Amino acid sequence: MDYSFKKFKKNAIIRFLDLNKYNYIKENIYKCDVSKNIDFQTKFNSFYRVRRNKKWRKVFFDYFEKAKLNKNITFEEILKYMYENTKDHNIEASFCSKMLSTINPNMPIWDQFVLENLKLKVDGKTKEDRLNNTIKTYYKILEIEHEKLKDKNIQNSIKEFREYFPEYNLSDIKMLDYILWSTRD
Repeated sequence: MDYSFKKFKKNAIIRFLDLNKYNYIKENIYKCDVSKNIDFQTKFNSFYRVRRNKKWRKVFFDYFEKAKLNKNITFEEILKYMYENTKDHNIEASFCSKMLSTINPNMPIWDQFVLENLKLKVDGKTKEDRLNNTIKTYYKILEIEHEKLKDKNIQNSIKEFREYFPEYNLSDIKMLDYILWSTRD
């Protein structure tokens, strides 16, 4: 058994970032019917902290199964579908971005800590205003993250991550999302 600090640190990072669960999601999205596979749904819900009722999750995973077949699906399409097809008509930017990011790992996630780090917020007087501003804000996240990927410090962090965790094949955007998500007070 390896009790070295290096091994301890590596295992702690794997657990903190839940890399094994993310790897499972990434590796199994196209191996199963996500609308029916309870193991996939459980891991996805746990990894992304989906805390919605059973009816909402049914709509989400039924759509996820169809959406995963469209490599060009957009955040706007997913967000509007969920908005229009769920009872409360909530704007679920976070979960919609996570569906999209699972389908296309080169797309960023929407997360409160990512938004804070990028100094972004959504406003609007009506739900329609907030829906439209949410879409604009998501594409602003994408734009800012692509600019951040040019930063030498971020490039070095991604390079070090790849050297330290060669067994995880994460996109640059996913690694940047992890960096932004974990950088908080």
